[in-house]
Amino acid sequence: MPEGLLPLVTLTLALNVQRMARRNALVRRLSAMETLGSVSVICSDKTGTITQNRMAVEECWLPEEAPELRRLLLLAASLCSNARLEHGNAGPEQVTPEPWRASGDPTETALLLAAAEVGLIHGEQQRRFPRRRELPFASITAAA
Repeated sequence: MPEGLLPLVTLTLALNVQRMARRNALVRRLSAMETLGSVSVICSDKTGTITQNRMAVEECWLPEEAPELRRLLLLAASLCSNARLEHGNAGPEQVTPEPWRASGDPTETALLLAAAEVGLIHGEQQRRFPRRRELPFASITAAA
């Protein structure tokens, strides 16, 4: 390994961190810049996860612009969800009453709320299409 390679890489990464900081990007570790060097697409989260501690579905990308396709997608997502959705109540600490109160995984609750916006209420759909079996995801499979 050439002697000057390590300082050159470190200097290049440090300069890129400064350049990104001027553009208001947050970089906590210098090694993150090395990873960003090979990225061609960046998907950012603008749904309020950080600021409001809640996720929301903003847009569904479908092969064609058809409301029924979006409805079927949200129906499938709600039927696969283990989250719960209940009618919300306006408490004294709430400025504006929430129509729904969701509990469970944030991604799943965001999908349930999006389904409720198009009229697909989770409990009603669960009764209409009962789950027959569930195969939980496991990243590690058992040895045969």
